[in-house]
Amino acid sequence: MSIETPFTNGLTTSVQRKEFSNLISACGTVKNSTHLAVGVSGGADSMALCILSNEWGRLNGVSVTALVVDHGLRQNSSLEAIKVSSWLKQLKINFDILTIKKNQPITRIQELARTWRFSAFNQWCRANGADTVLLGHTLEDQIETIFMRILANTGPDGLSGIRNYTRIAGLNIARPLLSVTKKRLIATCHQYNQVWIEDPSNTDVKFTRVVLRNLQPKIEQVGLSKRHVERYAKAMGRMRDVLDKICYDLVKGFGEVSNAGFLRLDSLRLSEIPLEIRGLLMGRILKSIGGIARPVRKKRIVRLCQDLTDRSVLKMTLGGCIIHKSENGSVLFYREYFKCAPPILALTEHLTRWDNRFEVLRVDETDGYIEKLGYHGWSQIKMGKKVFGDLNFLLKIPFGARLSLPMVRHLDGTLLIPHFVSNIDAGVKSGYGLPIAQFKPDEEWFCDLVFMCEDKKKIDSKPSIRDGSLKKLD
Repeated sequence: MSIETPFTNGLTTSVQRKEFSNLISACGTVKNSTHLAVGVSGGADSMALCILSNEWGRLNGVSVTALVVDHGLRQNSSLEAIKVSSWLKQLKINFDILTIKKNQPITRIQELARTWRFSAFNQWCRANGADTVLLGHTLEDQIETIFMRILANTGPDGLSGIRNYTRIAGLNIARPLLSVTKKRLIATCHQYNQVWIEDPSNTDVKFTRVVLRNLQPKIEQVGLSKRHVERYAKAMGRMRDVLDKICYDLVKGFGEVSNAGFLRLDSLRLSEIPLEIRGLLMGRILKSIGGIARPVRKKRIVRLCQDLTDRSVLKMTLGGCIIHKSENGSVLFYREYFKCAPPILALTEHLTRWDNRFEVLRVDETDGYIEKLGYHGWSQIKMGKKVFGDLNFLLKIPFGARLSLPMVRHLDGTLLIPHFVSNIDAGVKSGYGLPIAQFKPDEEWFCDLVFMCEDKKKIDSKPSIRDGSLKKLD
């Protein structure tokens, strides 16, 4: 069915091809993608998004694959996944069913379901070369999120609401429908004669989001319309961007970020910053260096700022990081060794994200795992047996930060020290058969700091080989 003639139900009009193209263009670099995935739950929002995305992809030469998640959280989830896949087959849309096998949670059901779903999306995208996952969040979802974050007493970062383009655990997420109401997406489904599934959890008042959703009509009656809240979120989003730029300039001015995943600041300059800005900077640093999903609580951030000002020497843990202030006034932030992710299998010629901090590329064909260096790995390096890589670079890194670095271990015990770079593509040309590791936090501005600092240092870190020849790795 052509999308050129809009479906109108009263005052509600379906989303048209040109409008959707503009919405896609507003989502970061999505318009330049070659392969997009679309998360499809079977609801009206995701079905409309999937149909529109497939139409847009067909016209723009972009592959689109629908990802249907069978999360097992409802008794009929498998049957629903099969039903949705049958609709996609009729629409001639490529699809894949992702089955999640986890024990039924008792608490934090929606939070855990979201984490599992994103993890499944991430694995699929990496294995199938998809650039980004599109999700069907609507204007109503945005409003509910803003209200929940007001209740949680978040600052500008939280009050900016859902971002239309972001990165979560290394996965690019785009939400082109954040300015579109659910009614318009229902009208879009009607235009294509597409039915959908109603999720019973959307009416379950034990969830705060549902309670707030039910209150929206009353809130609108007093004059706080959906568009008012949307404009507020956009204003907070612009403020968040300004704060990111301020934090970028502060680190650039009196600190440096290493591509080995640690950061150093001058505490004397840090104490000159207003407390509120200092707290926002600390929160951003901890989130990126620690690879954590949730921001650290504001009270703990304020206490950290006070301790850094009052104490001449400090060593503490917070947000998955170790913060170490030395007598010379230097403050070092690095990943807490005991909090690092467990070993994971690294596939050859595939980017593997480890500890939500590093993207690692293996270029040899021997089976191996990515794991933290740790004391065991460091002992092996000191013994000098079955170790390959740039030892001089490793020795320049503070010992605590060194222990939390990713290494690749072959099944025969051989330890490979990756070639740490600011850009994976550039690193492939100079890696000499070693794994390539890029420190890549989710925040784009923080990644830009890594590029800036490395360009400033211009260190030539060509690998030096120990215990044999790299020919063994070819």
